Amino acid sequence: MHKKNEKYKRYREPRLQYPTNLKFTTSVESHLLCNGKTVQVIPSLMILPEDNPPVDFAIHGIGKYNFSLTGADVYIFSFANVRDKQADCCILSKDELISRLKPYHYDGDEKINIKLIVTDRGLHDCYNAGSEAFFMGLWVNESRDFTLYHNDWSVFDI
Repeated sequence: MHKKNEKYKRYREPRLQYPTNLKFTTSVESHLLCNGKTVQVIPSLMILPEDNPPVDFAIHGIGKYNFSLTGADVYIFSFANVRDKQADCCILSKDELISRLKPYHYDGDEKINIKLIVTDRGLHDCYNAGSEAFFMGLWVNESRDFTLYHNDWSVFDI
């Protein structure tokens, strides 16, 4: 039994912190504007126990996304990093995102599925990577490596 005045600590997701040197303003269709580029921020879906890949190394953050492409120039995928206790993000231009999408990312209703994981090896897409891919190290290949875009705001440089 719990005591009447016992306090429970509520877990609060960290919020994504935008760099102070960039100015984001609101736009139409729930997009943001920054340096003349339209931006769509895509928060992670809820992570369930079955979303954790079957691996024997530490995973510091997982982001799971199901979205449609819009007229945005830049896509920001945000997720919680439990090691650093902060919100991390993956920032991709529309062209870079489209070039990295494979047929297995699309489901039947024109939605795109991506699952990003942060490990000591970097930021990788592990959507549709089964236990064999993790066991054999196939998920750590160039097409699934998003480390260059992990918290990299340089896409907004003028």
